[in-house]
Amino acid sequence: MEQRYKTDGSSDSLQHLSSSNLPLEKKRHSNKMKILTLALAVGLACASQHLDPVKINGDWRSIYIAADKAEKIEEGGELRAYFRHIECQDECRNLSIRFFVKLDRVCQEFTVVGVKDEKSGVYITDYAGKNYFTVVESTEYITQFSDMNVDEKGTKTNAVLIAAKRDSLTEEEKQKFVQLAEEKGIPTENIRNVIATDDNVTGVFAIFSKTTESFMC
Repeated sequence: MEQRYKTDGSSDSLQHLSSSNLPLEKKRHSNKMKILTLALAVGLACASQHLDPVKINGDWRSIYIAADKAEKIEEGGELRAYFRHIECQDECRNLSIRFFVKLDRVCQEFTVVGVKDEKSGVYITDYAGKNYFTVVESTEYITQFSDMNVDEKGTKTNAVLIAAKRDSLTEEEKQKFVQLAEEKGIPTENIRNVIATDDNVTGVFAIFSKTTESFMC
């Protein structure tokens, strides 16, 4: 079953960042300030470029992903996302992303809607905690993302992902992604080839395709 997440930019909260001895209103104010601070920090590092719906809308496939905490993007990791579709909403103020994640050898479908913070240019959404992501590059054929994930325990993971409207990259595109990972302080040995384990492309689970999509990514 598909799970949908949408963040209301006016009411974001990070409960794990709040102090339990503060009055409720002060907690909310503190949480909002911390969210804004983090969003601004991510935005200053790499604000989203202006998106062209003609280029961004459509079917996409994750090709490579990298993270400073590699365990989060290994097979079965909650941040190893297999992209399927991206859609601009409200002139790209909202960005809808549909993807699959393999959890316990079962593919689960998610749709998240990133809400753009106009001051920082950062999109904010809920999935495996909070995510603050930017679109680093968007062309007719590839899109590069930078994401800061803050899970329920408050652990921060810095990740980058490149998606394409095909199942491979040119050498130049690969080098762009390696450069992006290095710029984000992510070791190149933490880069993972996601498309190689995308069953919808490789056909590993094709035997199940006529019975249920839950076995396929």
